[in-house]
Amino acid sequence: MKIFKRRRNSIKYRFTAFVLALIIFQSTLLSLTLIAGGVLKESKSNAFKSFDQTVSNRKDYIQMEMNTRWTNFDPYVGQISALLPKEGGDTALFFKEAAPIVISILRTTMTNGAFIILEEQAGENPYNRKAIYFRDYDPLLNDETNKDLYYVSGSYDISQNMQIPLDLSWSYSLELTDDNKSFYEKPINNSYLSKNASHLGYWSQPFKLSPEDHEIITYTMPLFDSLKNTRGIIGIEIAVADFNKLFPSTDLGQRALGYLIGYKASENDEIRPLILNGAFQQRIIDENNDLILQAVDGREDIYLLNDHNARDNLYVNMHKIRLYDNNTPFENEEWFLIGVVEEKDLLSFFTKMQNILIMSLVLSILIGGIGGLFISKSMSRPIINLANEVLDKDDDSPKGYARTGYQEIDKLAKAIEDANEKLIESSNQISRIIDLVDMPIAAFEYKEDEKRVFVTDQLQELLMLSYQEKEAKVSDKEEFKAMLSRIMNNSEPEEEHVYQLKPETEKWIKISIKETNKSVMGLIVDVTKEIIEKNKIKQDRDQDSLTEIYNRAAFARKVNLLISENDISKGAFLMLDLDHLKPINDTYGHIWGDKYIKKTAELLSIFSEAGGIVGRQSGDEFLVFLYGFSSCKQIKKLVDSFYDSLGQNTLDFPDKEKKRIRISAGLVWIDKNGSQITYQSLLNKADMALYAAKNHRKGTWISYDEKDKTSC
Repeated sequence: MKIFKRRRNSIKYRFTAFVLALIIFQSTLLSLTLIAGGVLKESKSNAFKSFDQTVSNRKDYIQMEMNTRWTNFDPYVGQISALLPKEGGDTALFFKEAAPIVISILRTTMTNGAFIILEEQAGENPYNRKAIYFRDYDPLLNDETNKDLYYVSGSYDISQNMQIPLDLSWSYSLELTDDNKSFYEKPINNSYLSKNASHLGYWSQPFKLSPEDHEIITYTMPLFDSLKNTRGIIGIEIAVADFNKLFPSTDLGQRALGYLIGYKASENDEIRPLILNGAFQQRIIDENNDLILQAVDGREDIYLLNDHNARDNLYVNMHKIRLYDNNTPFENEEWFLIGVVEEKDLLSFFTKMQNILIMSLVLSILIGGIGGLFISKSMSRPIINLANEVLDKDDDSPKGYARTGYQEIDKLAKAIEDANEKLIESSNQISRIIDLVDMPIAAFEYKEDEKRVFVTDQLQELLMLSYQEKEAKVSDKEEFKAMLSRIMNNSEPEEEHVYQLKPETEKWIKISIKETNKSVMGLIVDVTKEIIEKNKIKQDRDQDSLTEIYNRAAFARKVNLLISENDISKGAFLMLDLDHLKPINDTYGHIWGDKYIKKTAELLSIFSEAGGIVGRQSGDEFLVFLYGFSSCKQIKKLVDSFYDSLGQNTLDFPDKEKKRIRISAGLVWIDKNGSQITYQSLLNKADMALYAAKNHRKGTWISYDEKDKTSC
């Protein structure tokens, strides 16, 4: 007790306690002032208001598109109704006369499709309906000749007469199934309620016309004839992919999860996801279950989303999209635009302010305690000696105690000033470190005389290690060095000090190492995003968009590199030309010509699988470079195998005709050192051989030197 009392009476104890209490009081007073002034509460409320306003504005835009532009075809409905024949009349003539009007609906609404489906059965299948269906995959680009349109369903004669190519999923009649019939049956089944078709318009949930088709939503309403008899439906379609473009995720922030469409079948039902935007949303939100929402701020319609797969809390804000008027058949089917944001993004400013207050309080206490102890020690006996030691640390000569006087007080003041400067510098260093906390970065250090490796907390996540793996590596310096060596064996081409973490993962890191006499320090940075973007640029640069093989420039670059390395051995250079592409384009449309080209690229994979390089020279011309073979016989066998595969593969066209791909080719043998040949010379000779093949032996290959195919 006496010892404790003596310590309490010491200058060091009292001064430390005073400084610590003062700093705690000031920090607490500042924090309470900010909290009492409503700064934190207001910042959180502002975040919710901004979130709500953004979603509301986007909802208004989508609602206007759906209710104004996409459904704006009432004037055309009367024209089509007037053309309808009597029941049992000539529907073929009706469809022929109605086709231009349907196309006008498609152009006016700027949607992806427009159609008429009659109740009359087509053929023996009771689920098939007579229909006419046009589709526009890019409604923003209109062609006055209608060559940008595709014919999905209806008589083949209309396609021929209007010169509109058939869609890949074309059928003579439209088949209704359990999966797609809702868009047709709902307007039909409610047509008795009103003879004003616009009151019976129905927005469908996403579906596919056929299993191979893309997802669409439709707006349909009954089609009445001049006697107000229900004869079928008329409507438009929107591709779900195009619909998703109306609400980009960046609208809510660069890293936001974006928007989704919710659906409620009736007033008593829960909201479930109807349309998810992107693979990330589909991964964290179960589209088969209802959304479980927990109210946070009823005034702003802010909710916490429960039962999801995201790591952070998810906040949602939703607004009802008003699609139906009151007292209409489908008014209870409600659609909602739902914005989804992670808590760390929505409340980032609020969290920063909160953390700053907490950090300020903690640092103030810590700095106050350390500073108070340090200054108190400098003021303890002998006060003059301690002050001199602060001013002159290199002077180790013993000093006696001195009496207190004006001179010593001046020295003490100088010592306190120095201590304060050090504290300020320490505070600045802490601030700079805090600024770096949010970066995907980790550091490590190991010394010669220590077995354990020092690492920062971020290393475990950056290197994708479990806690046990991390502990095993850092506890043994040699294990840690071996791990780094394995990682650094997977260097990324054309990148300095960048390595792929594991061959099976898409994660790249950059490792910077600096060695000193007694230690090795390193810095690891996650550069995955930058590498993926660079690789995507390289792929877009080198890949032909249609066939996904090398384009002309990339093929030339690859071959020139191989020629310069002089590692060719026996090889060959081929130029190939499709023999019947133009007739196919003229007869069936360019979509079938593209299919013909893509099928050719698939068959050419026999050369790439054998180690060769395959590229597309132009529209119907391909190039192949073969190298590294031990004999020309092997190459001839490979080329002959390719031509055998052409005879075994056919394409089925819309008119049920099967066609075999025919290709003429010119070949140049390579049996020299790579430095003695050039890419351009090979290309010119192969082109000459191809010209001979096209004129003399079409549908096969000819070598440049005109020798027979038994030797080079």
